[in-house]
Amino acid sequence: MIRLVPVALVRIHWLTSAQGGRERLPPGPSYASTAHFAEESPDSAFSVVLRFDPARVDQTFSHWEVELTLLAPEKLPGVAARLKPGVRLTVTEGPRPVAHGEVYGVRMVESDHLPVPFSPETTNFRPGQKTAS
Repeated sequence: MIRLVPVALVRIHWLTSAQGGRERLPPGPSYASTAHFAEESPDSAFSVVLRFDPARVDQTFSHWEVELTLLAPEKLPGVAARLKPGVRLTVTEGPRPVAHGEVYGVRMVESDHLPVPFSPETTNFRPGQKTAS
């Protein structure tokens, strides 16, 4: 059965190791982890995949723009329905927060057409593409 599922556009701020976060940034282009809504406990975490173009993100712990999809959106309709602009999330590795983010947009995609990381059909990124400096 084909369903519409959300692909959330999220601005992520990674926590440094001094802040209790990661020592290194994820190399990309995909990073699977867990997340929870910022106002809720880590016990309410759900599995997510963040997709980003490593060539286009700032290689510091500052804000990145990523696409966030739920690993199993069909099993989390309540979570999927809450992914709306302005919603704040905490990305975790186990119980440890590693990033904070805010949804700034959502597009709906047919479940059988969820984008492969940076597929030509869904982004402007092309493997091997040089970015302007």
